[in-house]
Amino acid sequence: MEIKPGFAAACRMTIGAAQMTTTVGESAVLAEAGPFEPGEVVIALTTPDPVCAADLRDTPDRRRLGLAIRVVPPAYSGSIV
Repeated sequence: MEIKPGFAAACRMTIGAAQMTTTVGESAVLAEAGPFEPGEVVIALTTPDPVCAADLRDTPDRRRLGLAIRVVPPAYSGSIV
């Protein structure tokens, strides 16, 4: 879920040292990469600056929001769907 239309599409993803091309699905920001050597691969998602909900709609909510994302434990390996 994104705070405003286009927020997810403006995100950037880095996998290892490579800046990836991303696509936005119904509920995901996606990038493909690999293959990689065995070991840790760092994945970074960079979002636009968060937006205050009250600046977008008639609400007293002053929180600065962006994406609602699920984070999995670092030891996870596999596919997130």
